[in-house]
Amino acid sequence: MIARRLFSTIGRRSPAFLKPRFQTTQAAKPTPAPKSAPESSSNTLLYTVIFAALAGGGYYYYTEQNKPVNYQEVYNAIAEVLENNDYDDGSYGPVLVRLAWHAAGTYDVKTGLGVARDLLEPIKKKFPKISYSDLWSLAGVAAIQEMGGPTIKWRPGRSDAVSAEACTPDGRLPDASKTHDHCHTDRSGFDGPWTFAPTTFSNEYFKLLLSERWVAKKWAGPFQYVDNKTSSLMMLPSDLALINDKSFRKYVDLYAKDQSLFFKDFAATFQKLEELGVPFKPDTPVKPDGVERGLVGEIIKRFESKGYKLVALQLMHPTKEQLEEHYGDLKTKSFFPKLVAYMLSGPVVGMVWEGKDAVKTGRKLLGETNPLNSAPGTIRGDFCIDVGKNLCHGSDAVESAQKEIALWFPQGVKSVARGLDRLIYE
Repeated sequence: MIARRLFSTIGRRSPAFLKPRFQTTQAAKPTPAPKSAPESSSNTLLYTVIFAALAGGGYYYYTEQNKPVNYQEVYNAIAEVLENNDYDDGSYGPVLVRLAWHAAGTYDVKTGLGVARDLLEPIKKKFPKISYSDLWSLAGVAAIQEMGGPTIKWRPGRSDAVSAEACTPDGRLPDASKTHDHCHTDRSGFDGPWTFAPTTFSNEYFKLLLSERWVAKKWAGPFQYVDNKTSSLMMLPSDLALINDKSFRKYVDLYAKDQSLFFKDFAATFQKLEELGVPFKPDTPVKPDGVERGLVGEIIKRFESKGYKLVALQLMHPTKEQLEEHYGDLKTKSFFPKLVAYMLSGPVVGMVWEGKDAVKTGRKLLGETNPLNSAPGTIRGDFCIDVGKNLCHGSDAVESAQKEIALWFPQGVKSVARGLDRLIYE
């Protein structure tokens, strides 16, 4: 799949996949984000579109006549509206990032996020099957990437809350004046940008935090700091805490020196923030002994009886190379050659299951790695005795599931809506 534009003017990465026009870059520079490329150039591909079936969690396709939402087109539509010279610093990017992380925690109508919501409403109408949660999250990812930030792995699957009770109570999360874009007096109460290039994503914030002298601002607003040289930049008490607390200071020093490290850590953290509470799919292959003993149906039954949805199933004859990659974290163990040989002894059945907390609960259904420690009622507790013949492998984390699904189902997996979910989930 080819995206419409390639955002290459800031030196973007070019691995085996491209990114959308607003996907991340490798080395953002402290200059305003470039203008959009002309229509004739090609956009970077949205990570999810290529890897939607490969990353192991909650890839929900909202279909209309069996046609999935084209998230690349949604991404492109967001990219089209980002720049506006008449708004603030010339870009809606910062406010869209704020919308994404506010929506992942708590939402306050007084923070000026109505601007971002109104901006995205026409896109929601154009793509009615996408949830607001996915749209707002994707908008944040797009903004970060288009402003020169890191590549954020993103996937759909968020559902919208039906009432305010599902949201974090007001006052439960800290604000910037207590702990840790451009602040606006009519929104947060604070005033001023953190850097001289507020629409460019870089590590400039950390550099300025260390290089400038910060003094209390003399004004009638809430307490904040300004730089001593120009009084045009701002820092909050939470910002200064990062250099006054030694446990935080080490990261400020690291990120100021190494932008790539900051990008790496930020990308992982932002992805985690935007995926909190989203159901993921675990990869659950049945090992050769489970296949030969005729227990495949029983294993499927356990997961289906729980309420999980089977979205991929395949009888496989794994290669040595596949198994060595799959069990790569065990290569240094003495039992590794025996393990690979055992897995080569017959066919295996790979499965991908989808549902709420599927990774965590799926492992509970399987039981302990050692069957003798597994409780009765679990798969291993009921059907096996020795560790070396424990029937199934289950992903131990979302990240593991992503890699394993990519390895065993390179063609991708696809989820379609089912009516009985209303009988399983509240």
